[in-house]
Amino acid sequence: MSGEPSGMIGERVRAWRRHRRLGVDELAARSGLPQRFLAQAERGEQRFERWWQVAQVADVLEVPACELAGQPYLPADPGDSRVGAAVVRIRRVLLEAGSSELGQVPRRRGELGERVAEATRLRLYGADEELARRLPDLLADLIVAAREESAAGPWQLLVEACDSTAVLLTRLGVVDLAWTCVERMADAARRAGEAAAGLVELRRADVLLAIGARARAVEICRRAVAGQDASRDRGVMRLCGMLLATASLAAAALNRPEAAFGFLRDAEAVADRVSGDNADGWGLAFGPETLGVWRLGVLVELGHGADAVESARSTDPGRLVPGEQVAAYYTGLARAYALVDRYDDALRALLRAEDAAAFRIRIDPLVRELVADMMGHARREAGGRELRGIARRLGLG
Repeated sequence: MSGEPSGMIGERVRAWRRHRRLGVDELAARSGLPQRFLAQAERGEQRFERWWQVAQVADVLEVPACELAGQPYLPADPGDSRVGAAVVRIRRVLLEAGSSELGQVPRRRGELGERVAEATRLRLYGADEELARRLPDLLADLIVAAREESAAGPWQLLVEACDSTAVLLTRLGVVDLAWTCVERMADAARRAGEAAAGLVELRRADVLLAIGARARAVEICRRAVAGQDASRDRGVMRLCGMLLATASLAAAALNRPEAAFGFLRDAEAVADRVSGDNADGWGLAFGPETLGVWRLGVLVELGHGADAVESARSTDPGRLVPGEQVAAYYTGLARAYALVDRYDDALRALLRAEDAAAFRIRIDPLVRELVADMMGHARREAGGRELRGIARRLGLG
């Protein structure tokens, strides 16, 4: 029941509200959002600025938050269509994992590790279209290799490939398949050894946050951290840092600032113990600079625009991993600028984010909401050609 790609979230809220036969006043009372805001959002006069707002309404309407946001989106260009075709192939591979339809054991198994490492690199550097193209065959080859061997090696590689797959699917909003992928990942982790169990829980929390199950995401992260021994291993430290940062963002999406800042402080303590922000073998890049991106996202999610803009000054995007992290930094900065009505600065930040990871920006629900809002108001003229260009590339006009 997703809206047209040019539509704002409010249009889909109105469609689902009418489908559920609720009045705006009842939706406001049950969601905790102002009735005036909801009425204006449904008319396209206000935007949903925070995932908390989307999730609150989604809870009342009994629809996944990502679906209320319009995901998965219709293709905006041929690259998007290729990603969609890859998702169909990924679905087939994951659902046929236990059958004999996937083929024979790959003849050159030594290349599997290199292919998994390359998939992780593509994810980190924001090359999602190429990542999507490679994943179906990689998953199929790994499943066959793991099934034919008793050693833990192929299963560990399958964990890592499922990790990149789950991240991509969650971002796309294909949450049912992302959850299936996480379950396959959990099975592979059990066979490979429990070292990767925390990574599985991190991706499980990502999916839950995408559908709006924020409290459960917080609890999963909290339990996963408690189950880790980060006293020596820097990889486990990075994993704990990512779990705590995710818990902070999920708490912010519950509009619980005290809990969000508490998790953020715990994540800062971990970041201080990690040397540098380089990614580890699991593709987890976490350190002081990366934490700055998370802090920016938490402040924006809590609606603290001015604080978020100020906080962003302490993060050097040149020290972040190119692609994924740089795009997240400029996306958060754009949303922060918009919260304080600095729309020209917001547009410039969005263009920087697009330079870092164009596909990632096209599938971000709150980026699309912001651009659609800017296009629909007088700010269209202020943005001029650049605003119209990014809107066109997002499939919004």
